[in-house]
Amino acid sequence: MINLKKIFNYLLIFAVLLLGFSEPLFIQQAYAASATGYVRLDRMKASTTTGGAVCFNPTANETTVRQVAVSFADGSGTGGATSFGVNATAANWTWDTTANNLPPGATAFPGTATTSTVATGTVTFIVTADQSLNTGTMYCFHFTGTNTLTTPTSANSSLTGTITVKNSGGTTLSNETVNYAIADISNDQITVTATVPSTFSFSLGSNTAALGQITTTGATSATAITATVSTNANNGWIGWVKSLNAGLLSTLTGDSIASAAFTSGAGNIVDLASTNGYVLDVQAGSGAPTIATEYLGNGTTSGGNLATSFKQIATKSIPSASNTFTMAVRARATATNKAATDYADTLTVTAAGQF
Repeated sequence: MINLKKIFNYLLIFAVLLLGFSEPLFIQQAYAASATGYVRLDRMKASTTTGGAVCFNPTANETTVRQVAVSFADGSGTGGATSFGVNATAANWTWDTTANNLPPGATAFPGTATTSTVATGTVTFIVTADQSLNTGTMYCFHFTGTNTLTTPTSANSSLTGTITVKNSGGTTLSNETVNYAIADISNDQITVTATVPSTFSFSLGSNTAALGQITTTGATSATAITATVSTNANNGWIGWVKSLNAGLLSTLTGDSIASAAFTSGAGNIVDLASTNGYVLDVQAGSGAPTIATEYLGNGTTSGGNLATSFKQIATKSIPSASNTFTMAVRARATATNKAATDYADTLTVTAAGQF
């Protein structure tokens, strides 16, 4: 016979249990936070003396940080195929927080380390007073000195060590240890080579110097012509000029308005304000090139006698961009120069870079 009362009681108990656990059940497990950090070597080449940066981000805000201990694989400090050579002289290990020696974005590790200790491949840097570290901030310092650390003699991966933050008594602060790994390789440097090709350019602003009617009473000058020079030659550039006739020659009459004989130095300059002749006046423009004394006239009435061989007119001793100089021909006739419309000369202007 079915016992309805007993069934009812069972149903009632089930309902109570169901209502009591109507909310989802979650099992939570607490995980301890871990410190983060790394060691960045200045050199990773095998058998090489190096400094490096030590960086550490604590698990929690710490206020009693006094020591930072850094161990290097394999912990012996004697050096070898798979172990670092750790200089045993504590005074050789120096603490540096100069921004240029730290990774970009890093915060300088607070405090000043005045002493350090070295034991079995572990270097402990000791700061002068308790320092505070805040979680979420990567603190870094740079170690350097005389033959501080030497990489293993062979290339390796996963060379492990630890970074440990301690208090003044040398006790590790809770969870403030980072297990890190680095490597050394056969060669950590890339040789970069490049070639800058030699460059040189030269141009004349005009190829015509029209003197027009030449008088006997003063200098007649053509519009000055601008020469432009650019070069990356280590020793700069030189410009030269030569005249076809060393004078203005009239083919029809056989007459000429001649330059006097070329001579070195300032004695080659002739002032047509007081005498007749045919000259070239050269003046410096942009970049201030040096004008040869033989052609540095006064800019209005004088200039240098021309020759039928190349003579230097301007120079610059360093690489130059768009250096300029101007050339103006001037002439003054004598009272006996024959009338003609074909007095002419051809000047050849050239330049070269001094590579």
